[in-house]
Amino acid sequence: KFIDNLFFVLICCIWGVSFLLMRVAGQWFGHFEISMIRSYLGAGVLLALWALRRSSWPLGRRDLLVLLALSVIGYAVPFSIQPFVIRQAQAAAWHGSSFAAILVALVPLFTVAAQAMLLRIWPTLRQWIGVLGGLFLVFSLAWDEISQGISLKVFTLGVLSPLGYAVANTVVKWRFSRMPAMALAASAMGMAALMVTPMIGFDQPPRLGGAFPRALGCVLALGVVSTGLGGFVFYRLIQREGPLYAGMVGYVIPCLAVAIGSLSGEQITIAQCATLAGILAMVAVAQSGSRSVAKEGSKDRRSGGA
Repeated sequence: KFIDNLFFVLICCIWGVSFLLMRVAGQWFGHFEISMIRSYLGAGVLLALWALRRSSWPLGRRDLLVLLALSVIGYAVPFSIQPFVIRQAQAAAWHGSSFAAILVALVPLFTVAAQAMLLRIWPTLRQWIGVLGGLFLVFSLAWDEISQGISLKVFTLGVLSPLGYAVANTVVKWRFSRMPAMALAASAMGMAALMVTPMIGFDQPPRLGGAFPRALGCVLALGVVSTGLGGFVFYRLIQREGPLYAGMVGYVIPCLAVAIGSLSGEQITIAQCATLAGILAMVAVAQSGSRSVAKEGSKDRRSGGA
């Protein structure tokens, strides 16, 4: 459908810029501070939009435990890890936002495993070819980054973010497929913000002189646009088309983020650009079968298959 494709493109654009925003914000704010601010702002935007609807709150006590898990794995952990990874990679190889964005391409592979376990939706052969082919290209590109000085520890931490996103996306489809996306995202973000707030005492923000106004603008945009509006649109995409289709943004986002990083002064090689072109080809292959799998999964859940 046209609206679903529009959502897909919109999310890619919003989140493709997010990594640059995190890099600039990280010049002044600590990684826990960034996580806390963007979560509070994102939740605030969505709560304000919900209030305009004048509808009753759809979430109750029965949703609390699953919602808590969703807020941890889908928000608190990846939101705190990504700024740290970007800062470390920027210091080591001078292209931190591009490196962190490349790792997002792992989301589709993790989503295949998560939805097989939680939703009992098994991927088609075409999806396996696309996802595994894209994954091979991403690992090739990531290995090149490690050879340039990025440590294995930073890479491992970076992988936790797409893992968390993949599991969270699948949980949304499994447990909250009929829940209003705006209320769901606002609740998860708000809970994540509360959990991260005590952690800022352990933060070590760089506080680089002269960078505060620009860093503040970036963290505000990260919270309002990327986290608030972007989170709402993405949940809507998951609910309409399934976690695998939505997770395919992880292949397009690195391409945009690398291009944006290059324009901002990050050093991008020809080999990286060629690899990203191959990733775009793989996402086209994998996406072609995602709609049928999502519909099949919906039939299984209605019949009690999951």
